Amino acid sequence: MVPVVLLYLTFSWQGGHPLIAQGATSEDVRAVLATAVYELARVMAVVWLPLLAAFAARQYYHDRGEWILVRKEDPSAWTMQRLVTTGIATTVAVIALVGVAMLYAFAIAPTVSRFQDLLLRGPQLLLFVSSLAVLSIPIVHYAVKAADIRGQGDGHGRGIWLGVRSALVVMLAQVAHMAFWYEGVTCTEFGVFLLDVFSAGCFQFYGGLDFFVYPTLAFLAAGVFGNPSSITTAQRRNRLLSLRGAHAVTVSSPST
Repeated sequence: MVPVVLLYLTFSWQGGHPLIAQGATSEDVRAVLATAVYELARVMAVVWLPLLAAFAARQYYHDRGEWILVRKEDPSAWTMQRLVTTGIATTVAVIALVGVAMLYAFAIAPTVSRFQDLLLRGPQLLLFVSSLAVLSIPIVHYAVKAADIRGQGDGHGRGIWLGVRSALVVMLAQVAHMAFWYEGVTCTEFGVFLLDVFSAGCFQFYGGLDFFVYPTLAFLAAGVFGNPSSITTAQRRNRLLSLRGAHAVTVSSPST
């Protein structure tokens, strides 16, 4: 998470990322720090918390010996387990993003009435932020799929390929999400939506850093991380207990 914070701090300070408050400048240290904290909270809500929830559900099935690695073994159970893990992860993302929206409103609202206006009388903020949970779906899906492939003992290359696919799908979801909420508004007068991202001032307008951070994290989740041990929690606990028992026997035996 440290590289994410540093990236958003640097880009916000250099004017390459929109600040949390309209009218704030990159010389405002509090605005720059608040922006970095907000973006960190958003990344955690979209990426890390859903992954944690999904892999916790996966581990629960795995410890019970019910997790289906290969679809052809039991297609209906395989599908149901993926729907459950993805549904739990998406629900966690939505709840966390609602909290992020409240954090954002709290940071920019000068009064309590303005805070209430942003959250209650203007639901666009809540809907905009919480709808970012759409990014969590491919991130979780491909990360779990990559973990299952490694669980079957397949090569690392397939996990890398799934990471690439995850990054591409997440980027497409970002484009669709932004196109819907921005209504296709372009940065330049005669530009094409998002194709003018590298024009003067447009990288900040579109929040171009997001199109690097989220696909990269999606790639890492599936292609690099998500490689859990094949030993279950119960097996690890029994193994630890046996080691402790062996150590106790050794200690209690008389020395020769």
